[in-house]
Amino acid sequence: MRIKQFLLRIRLLIPIRNGDGKIKMTRSEFISEIENLLEIDTGSLTGETLLHNIERWDSLAVVGFIAMVDENLGFTPSPKKITGSETIEDLVKIAGSHLEG
Repeated sequence: MRIKQFLLRIRLLIPIRNGDGKIKMTRSEFISEIENLLEIDTGSLTGETLLHNIERWDSLAVVGFIAMVDENLGFTPSPKKITGSETIEDLVKIAGSHLEG
């Protein structure tokens, strides 16, 4: 197992929480988690990136995205909203108020 994947799995097992017990994650951390999920280079995604242009964005990535959001933000996003998304920004909007800053 690669070190990056190992560290990601550890991080997913021990989420960072703020004072009120909610998991905290910024917009940029959220996008970075999507990059980790898709196993693509950090910094390669922007809000304007079209999902259909990402080779690894497929049905398995959607399932992984649901698990990532549930694990990191504490809610299960609607699969319908995810599959209706066209850009990374659309995925960020799904997380909405669960993100900081």
